[in-house]
Amino acid sequence: MTPRSDSTPLYSILLLERDRASIPWQGRAVWIRRILQIHLDTVCPVSIGRKLLVALADERLSHCISSSDWGRVPTRSHSGTSMDACGLRCGRTWLHCRTPEVENSVFSQAICVGLTGWLSAGLQCEGWQSVQLAQRWRSLHETGRLPRPLTRLRISGGADARATRLGQPGEQNLQERSLRIYDKPYYESGLITWGGSVVGHELYMTDNELIWRIAGGSGDGIASTSQNFAKALMRSGLNVFTHRHYPSRIRGGHTYTEIRASSDPVRSRGDGYNFLLALGDSFARNTQEDAYYGDEQIKPLSENLDDLREGGVIVYDEGLLETEKIPDFEERVARNDWHVYPLDLRELARDQGREVMRNTAGVGVTCALTGFDLEYVEELMRDAMPKKILESNLEILQTAYDMIVDDHDTTAADVTVPSGQHDGKQLLMSGSDAIAYGAIDEGCRFIAGYPMTPWTEVFTIMSQNLPELGGISEQVEDEIAAAALALGASHAGAKAMSGSSGGGFALMSEPLGLAEMTETPVVLIEAMRAGPSTGMPTKPEQADLEHVLYTSQGDSHRVVLAPATAEEAYEQTRTAFRLAYEYQIPSILLYDQKLGGELTSVPKSHFDREPNPDLGATLDETALEDAPHGDSGKFKRFAHNGEDGVSPRSIPGQKGGRFLATGNEHNEVGHISEDAHNRVTQVNSRMEKLEAIRADLDTESNQSYTGPETADYGILTFGSQQGSVEEATDRLLDAGYSVRSLGVSDMAPFPRQEVTEFIEDVDEVLVVEMNASGQFRGLVQKELGQYGEKLSSLLKYNGNPFEPADIVEGFEEALLNGGSVSGPETTFVPAAGD
Repeated sequence: MTPRSDSTPLYSILLLERDRASIPWQGRAVWIRRILQIHLDTVCPVSIGRKLLVALADERLSHCISSSDWGRVPTRSHSGTSMDACGLRCGRTWLHCRTPEVENSVFSQAICVGLTGWLSAGLQCEGWQSVQLAQRWRSLHETGRLPRPLTRLRISGGADARATRLGQPGEQNLQERSLRIYDKPYYESGLITWGGSVVGHELYMTDNELIWRIAGGSGDGIASTSQNFAKALMRSGLNVFTHRHYPSRIRGGHTYTEIRASSDPVRSRGDGYNFLLALGDSFARNTQEDAYYGDEQIKPLSENLDDLREGGVIVYDEGLLETEKIPDFEERVARNDWHVYPLDLRELARDQGREVMRNTAGVGVTCALTGFDLEYVEELMRDAMPKKILESNLEILQTAYDMIVDDHDTTAADVTVPSGQHDGKQLLMSGSDAIAYGAIDEGCRFIAGYPMTPWTEVFTIMSQNLPELGGISEQVEDEIAAAALALGASHAGAKAMSGSSGGGFALMSEPLGLAEMTETPVVLIEAMRAGPSTGMPTKPEQADLEHVLYTSQGDSHRVVLAPATAEEAYEQTRTAFRLAYEYQIPSILLYDQKLGGELTSVPKSHFDREPNPDLGATLDETALEDAPHGDSGKFKRFAHNGEDGVSPRSIPGQKGGRFLATGNEHNEVGHISEDAHNRVTQVNSRMEKLEAIRADLDTESNQSYTGPETADYGILTFGSQQGSVEEATDRLLDAGYSVRSLGVSDMAPFPRQEVTEFIEDVDEVLVVEMNASGQFRGLVQKELGQYGEKLSSLLKYNGNPFEPADIVEGFEEALLNGGSVSGPETTFVPAAGD
């Protein structure tokens, strides 16, 4: 089919629409290019329209048409004046539009006619133009020029203050004008809604990713099933990232694990998900609707619907779950075009002899509906399962798969597992795995601890591996004893570590101060969780930053590193040990439940490093012969060298290495001293180490940058939120904003120069962190002593980590447009003086 040179532009697009089923996606891109060559000036005299069709020609057209290589979405100057031009984002379900030129009839007809077949007739616009484009869509449909009506309209933006700045109708008028387009019942039914982010909240999923969520009760095998499926997806060549949500109970209570699998790199959880396997809670305390905690059995289905995307898949175990208990279930299914598969997985598993195998049946159903090859799952099961249960699990996997293929339309839902290929062997690991393996590779052979979620995972992995390496693991009565034992092991010549979560780390305050005063190297782990006190033990938060920086007495001096990824967790654990033993100082590794528990695929080659058992600044007996000694013959362990503050140490039992170790202030050989001159000398010596460590770290930055070298806006974060910030930054860049981000890992000593340069190179900075008090923002201002007028905060402390869309919305709606973020989950705090 070749376009005629005398055909009208809309006729050409209609030809494409009429014949689109017979044209492969790649062919449609070529076809649009040909239309452009003939009709570019006539189709779209308006610049935004030209950019739109160029984008359609250049981007993949299957399910997500992006906008990375064309005109940019406008930014606004500090005075609030609208700057030039427009932007457009479109996808399989929604068309997002923000342009002052929507009223142009040629442009709006080109959009409506050319895209309707690739959308589910959903439209999202910002500001008053949404009304005009909705009217255009309706009129084109009523005159027979559009194949389907507009079924949903979402109006976003529209804060009265911003609308007033632009001389446009405010939110109330906008709602009134939208009501004139459709009847009020149509509006109130939810088909027309208000709110949402232009760039991200409603749709940001491409056809090259699956986001699968398995939900059940604690004790139902959700974690192990999801981990095995994630491994199978990784072995098929995909990049994998998991997110785990679980209650503070041994058994029962709603839990789910989310797996994001893509052929592209993945750095965080996604925005929502597209496949739900709801198994129900086998250990529900109460299944009565009026129970204090509600009907817990149904929660794995009912509490996961809000995040399921339009067009998504629901597979639920009707042997345990009854959708009649969810009042609006059928309405939501119809409204969101969900594809629902009620299957009696419990009965299917019982037929094979064990009810627990319903998880395996659910995986088989997933593979059938998404087109995933069972071979990868079967191979994993053969590797992981004991023989006595292997054959029955393989049988139920195949039975469930065949049942779906034989009895259901597997093409009805547009949710598939993409294909991918790795360059080298991959490992599926968590931050806890990476910390443990980094410690082992750096020569750690002693660990003492007391279990406390979520630090327990590191303690368990170390305890499982150290005996085989000639090391020692001790579980003791409390965290004071744990830290003290690690300190004693280090004093005796071992590389040692301990750790806990916030409440247990509080008990380590005194041993930590002792390590600082005696200049004994030790590595401590602090796994943050929501507090204070017991708080929410299984939920992530970043509210222990100040606790870790300032725990203990007096002028503290310690290294604090906050890794953001599994790779960084491995590297910075090794760095923490190296710095501790080279500079005779305690090092603390700060992370949270999110990093500790989430699994991600990492190239195996990343860990091909040489082990390092070296004890750092420790003298052998030969070197001790020439070392300075006092009149009594004691080794001057705490002699001030005037350079980096490091006094090499000896190990008890070495000839010529005898000295005193005390928690009191002391002189060069360790005797207690309250002499004023000695006090100043010893404090200065200990504090000088921080400057030397900072210079050491500056030789190769631990910080992570995303975006161009120069930009108008910056996003600043630390720790586990870095991946979400990086993905949000990429989206904002695709949308045309001038933005870059910085993830800081060095909490102490703080990288003043790097952070200063980052802040000074941008006009405004959004600081993203998971706490209510803006602790990282406070640290930045404390360390730099300025820039309070540049730093705004986006905070989240509800027990769930940021999704990229949260950050996109906070940046776009709050920072740029002076509005507010939607819902109570995130909080925007403006810069000082705003």
